[in-house]
Amino acid sequence: AGVVIESSLDKFKGPIATILVRNGTLQKGDQIMVGGIKGKIRGMFDKFIGQLKSKKYSVKGEILVQPYIKEASKRFDVDDKLIREIIKKESSFRLDEDYLKCKRKFPYEGSCGLMQIGELAYKDVQRDKNYKTECTWEQAKTDYRCNILVGTAYFKQQLKRFGDVKLALAAYNWGPTIVDEKCGKTYESCSYLPEITKDYVETILWIYQLSGPGLTV
Repeated sequence: AGVVIESSLDKFKGPIATILVRNGTLQKGDQIMVGGIKGKIRGMFDKFIGQLKSKKYSVKGEILVQPYIKEASKRFDVDDKLIREIIKKESSFRLDEDYLKCKRKFPYEGSCGLMQIGELAYKDVQRDKNYKTECTWEQAKTDYRCNILVGTAYFKQQLKRFGDVKLALAAYNWGPTIVDEKCGKTYESCSYLPEITKDYVETILWIYQLSGPGLTV
């Protein structure tokens, strides 16, 4: 099952829909319904790995890393529901090696693991005594617990820096320096945000708010 986030009609590709897979597997040829209109999936694309034959949300993966999410939530004072939604958007909780290995394709090269952490983000966390972890960079890349701890610490850094959840998510996705340049004190004041970042922020918050937020900033 899944949720259609948005849909549009492309001049060359035809009907296009952005879908969040909540459970199970979505495959080419499956039937979907958008606004009462049925259609068949002719192709799928993932922003991190390109063309797909299927898109899977891993319930097993989410259950397996729950203790690490709870630990990160308590340690860095970030709502565990929000951490889950970030992981869901970044990696769909998939634990297979091919999906979690560090990306090589621009603009996501160097992003690793469940929370898609880069080495620069890791170094930012380790330089801050309030958020420094006991994890090495190699552990942050490959170890589920360390990846979630470092990813959550980095997100918390952005919350403290910007004081706004939307800006913090934008910074996590696009980078804090460029968000500083393009945005004021609110998300709505941004002079420019790429569509992929807008989708990232709005999808995470939309699903997060449905689950009943309890965020501390």
